[in-house]
Amino acid sequence: MSTASQQPGPVIPNIFAVVRAGDDEILRKIVREFREKGSINNSTFFSKFTSLFNTDLKSNAADAWSPNTKNQAFGRTPLHYACRLGHLKCAKILVEEGKVHVHELNHNKWNILHDCARFGQVEVLAWLLSLPSPYTEVFTHSLSLQQTNFGSTPLHLALRHQHVECAQLLYSLQSSTNIKFNLKKQTFLHVAIEESLLDFCNRLLKTPMTSQKHTNFMNLMQARDEHGNLPIHYCCVKPDDRMFFFLRCTVAYLHSTNNIKNVLRLVMTKDRVGNNAMHYSFGSNSILCACLVFHYFLICFYRIKSELESSTGPTPTKTTTSDGSSTQKTQNPMNAQNTAMFQSPIFIAAKYNQPDAMRKFLLYYAPESTFDYLREGFPELYDERSSSVDDMTRKLHDFLTPKDQNELDFIKKGFLGVDTKLVDRFGFTADQVGLITDEISNIIKQYEQLKNANK
Repeated sequence: MSTASQQPGPVIPNIFAVVRAGDDEILRKIVREFREKGSINNSTFFSKFTSLFNTDLKSNAADAWSPNTKNQAFGRTPLHYACRLGHLKCAKILVEEGKVHVHELNHNKWNILHDCARFGQVEVLAWLLSLPSPYTEVFTHSLSLQQTNFGSTPLHLALRHQHVECAQLLYSLQSSTNIKFNLKKQTFLHVAIEESLLDFCNRLLKTPMTSQKHTNFMNLMQARDEHGNLPIHYCCVKPDDRMFFFLRCTVAYLHSTNNIKNVLRLVMTKDRVGNNAMHYSFGSNSILCACLVFHYFLICFYRIKSELESSTGPTPTKTTTSDGSSTQKTQNPMNAQNTAMFQSPIFIAAKYNQPDAMRKFLLYYAPESTFDYLREGFPELYDERSSSVDDMTRKLHDFLTPKDQNELDFIKKGFLGVDTKLVDRFGFTADQVGLITDEISNIIKQYEQLKNANK
């Protein structure tokens, strides 16, 4: 047999191949044929197609070319492919001329918005969301909230795959009553922070805050994932202060709209095993996050205590340690030990070998220290070239700035009130954990000397 006779004949595409190829001219002919006759007639131009369909199609010959058909393998319609591949012309033909069902789900419960979001097809997504009623209601109240088998909404997928423009469009459809959680109990904000999408997160607070958006944001900030983690914990656990400026924006916004007691309660919330924001910050070398939360705690605690004392008289706040020194141990979140392993934030820093974070924090008030977290955390306020600073940021900075020597002394005592001798579940202290380095041991020794010098 000749080589030529062994070659397969030309492959005639089906409707899925037409859409995947973005062939809008052929697709328009198919759609018009169905619109006019309800099927592809064997006597028409398309007769050569109707006998060539395979297991990819689950419908019979009369429906094999229907714009609403689904393939067997994935349960996708032609519109699913047009959306995931970004073929806007094909999508318009299917919706406007073919009147296809836009709400169809594939086998994993993905709708067309999931496809646009996952593959970053912002042009198709923008067009779909611009369609008039009744499509507007379908997209806003149904498809944008639809969850896949893994619990992901289109917004979850857009953020997980870092398609920020798609995420912005989908976020505009959110309301205060429709926060969705994926199988890890993550909201879209958890996902955005986990993917380090700082610009997207910051925009949430830079858009005008209606009462509905405020309620939505507060619900998001109080939402816990499967481990009991808040978005604030996610900010702190991102390495090297990658999400510090969103944490700063969040605290600034909450501070401007809430009683400081409520803000304090939120920033000091623990996860299910007792880790607070300080544990996460020190484990990931996010020293600016640690200083912001700790400093905010100290200022709030001092001013609340001062208000109480002004009305009821002095309240004892100090405890005595075994060496007879007076500390603020019971109020100091740096001495909070988690419930699983009895580990304090400094213990976590030593365990994960974070000497830079330990040095900056523990030796903050050492004479040789050059670290100033207010300058590094609010750089625009110290830059003469900075043209504008938003009021919330300025107010937070002013709030964190000690008003007098008494406040400054209280903050200093807080920084010098870290107990480095706390033991974990196995009886180890911070300078005994794991493969402890000489650098970390020296930092702890210097800190103890600094504490003794300031008694």
